[in-house]
Amino acid sequence: MSGADADRFAPLALELALASGREGLRVLLVDLTRGALARQLGCTVRYELMHVIDSHRRLDEVLIAGPQDIPLLPAARGVRALA
Repeated sequence: MSGADADRFAPLALELALASGREGLRVLLVDLTRGALARQLGCTVRYELMHVIDSHRRLDEVLIAGPQDIPLLPAARGVRALA
């Protein structure tokens, strides 16, 4: 996904997550865009899923608190490593 695609689809992903959360569903936003979604939310990415896979960080250290307590998981490199 290019940066332009990430900028276009991130708001949609966020709105779907928020709507699902309002319905009482448990939601996890997975950011595959090297932090584009996190930046749009005003968050700073320090770690990502790859740090968990490599046992350098725990998952709770990588998750970022998003709006309405929806967790955001930066995971661009980690997901590629698992694929």
